[in-house]
Amino acid sequence: MSLDGRLGGVVFKNLPIISDTLLISGITACKHANGRDWWIIKHRYDSDIYLTLLLTPYGISGPFTQHAGPYIYGGGGDQSVFSPDGKKFVRYQIDDDLDIFDFDRCSGILSNPIHIDLNDTAGGGGVAISPNSRFLYVSTTNYVYQYDLDDTNIASTQTTIGVFDGFADPSPPFYTFFYLSQLAPDNKIYINTGNGSHYLHVINNPDSSGLACNLVQHSFVLPTYNAATIPNYPNYFLGADTTSSLCDSITLIEYGSLATTPEEIIIFPNPTRDKLYARIISGLSPNTILKIYTAFGQEILLKTKFLSEGDYIEINTSSLAPGIYFLVLDYYTGRVVKRFAKE
Repeated sequence: MSLDGRLGGVVFKNLPIISDTLLISGITACKHANGRDWWIIKHRYDSDIYLTLLLTPYGISGPFTQHAGPYIYGGGGDQSVFSPDGKKFVRYQIDDDLDIFDFDRCSGILSNPIHIDLNDTAGGGGVAISPNSRFLYVSTTNYVYQYDLDDTNIASTQTTIGVFDGFADPSPPFYTFFYLSQLAPDNKIYINTGNGSHYLHVINNPDSSGLACNLVQHSFVLPTYNAATIPNYPNYFLGADTTSSLCDSITLIEYGSLATTPEEIIIFPNPTRDKLYARIISGLSPNTILKIYTAFGQEILLKTKFLSEGDYIEINTSSLAPGIYFLVLDYYTGRVVKRFAKE
């Protein structure tokens, strides 16, 4: 933001984040346990692999892959969501049904998968979770189901809280079938339609069990027609996990605030592909320790160097995955941190 007269300037551009074949939809995000960074998650097409990115103020790292849950063959009509407390990740897809995971906001890892077959003939659908993170809602073409995520047997708690009433707007064949869902800031869940219509369905009390959740069909009137889309908002209000003190990625990134004279070293090329060079400008003492960290705070390189002014350091980066990294020089009187991108 200091560039272009403090209007801001583009530092990196045209850097692919993911080069892969992905499912059509279902991308979502959750706040990191440090309360600042973000996990972004997406499923690879025709696989059991989830791709995870870490977004920090210094860029995006990843993707990091993990095998989790059943094999997903693709198709459309799906939606993914994190619970408001960030502890659950849920994905629904009409061909592959419902998958529920525990989510670790510290590591970004999915675990304890639960698969539920809905035995539904839906042409599309979505998922949302109540503000108290207890009740899961699955909206399919003709039905809305509720599940209790606190129960030891989640599948057994399936309750039908809505059956499509046949309403059309403006007339058949534009029926207001159930489609995607979204928890809104007013703590209600809104469900849109797959056809173009003026209406949204509303679950007025999603923290309540069974029919007490009060689903009212086509009760929210839009100012214009909308078809098959709904805002995809993560929980911006989720704070830090104060129960976990071992996963604060801010600790490493804030090293940069300790650098007294960042101009003491320059690095190039940045972004880099195979080799990164660091040139010492002035002031570093002998026995300087050079380190490289991932954006997760994982140390991947440690060297002790005897450096003097004008020296170059050559670092082989060919084995690094694409993403954002930190080069750290610790010396007798201080520390210098430089950020670089690996293409």
